[in-house]
Amino acid sequence: MKEKAEFLNSRTGKQSLQPHVIAIAEGDLKDAVVYAVVGEQLYYTVNSVMEAVDTVIKLCFVLDLDYPLPARSSWTFVQQAVYSIATKYDVASTRVKELLSSVQ
Repeated sequence: MKEKAEFLNSRTGKQSLQPHVIAIAEGDLKDAVVYAVVGEQLYYTVNSVMEAVDTVIKLCFVLDLDYPLPARSSWTFVQQAVYSIATKYDVASTRVKELLSSVQ
């Protein structure tokens, strides 16, 4: 975990490791036995991928955290399409805006 944090920090500058979802499975994802929300000094086991995604979204809002940089567009899409939450701080790519217009 420490090596991944160091790698992400080196790729994102001063941004610390943000919460994200990890699913541990021996085979198919549908057979995953552990879903977790992980961040710097945080490991929270949940019961499903949907609960993990929900937890990441809520953690980012409650703790005023940015979404993980490599997946920021995906998280912004989920935030806006599923939760119908748009803020002035959102960073949405052109593709996210296109996808949002097609689902609304």
